[in-house]
Amino acid sequence: MIKYLKSGPLVVVLAFVLWGLTPLFYQYLSGGVLTHILIYRVIFSIPLLLGIRLLFHRRTLFRDILKDKRSFISCMIAGLLMIISWSSFIYALTNHQVLDASLGYFINPLFVILLGCVVLKEKLSLFQMIAVLSGTCGLLFQLFSA
Repeated sequence: MIKYLKSGPLVVVLAFVLWGLTPLFYQYLSGGVLTHILIYRVIFSIPLLLGIRLLFHRRTLFRDILKDKRSFISCMIAGLLMIISWSSFIYALTNHQVLDASLGYFINPLFVILLGCVVLKEKLSLFQMIAVLSGTCGLLFQLFSA
């Protein structure tokens, strides 16, 4: 089982399938309170992530993160950003704004690529440019269709 989980393409396909099914679940929570849903999401994520962590042999001990102040601050900032991301996603889905939430998640990678090219001066290969152009065209189509 672990051998298959270390296969990059399989993990990517499973992640996208799970990501695609998530909005279907949240649409049934339209009567729920945002903070309750967020708390449940965090509580149920902890055992799942700890279980996944046990499957892999390369582990970082929590005390090592606490000793390194830079790592600790980075983890706190990442956690805060995840709370903002999850909150906005849950709010959009529970208020029947699935298209808005989806567009936000489609815009984000394109924005990150743009930042990488402008700020870090990264160069895209031909296939990467085609992929970015395809994603941009799809996003523009959805924006104008809405």
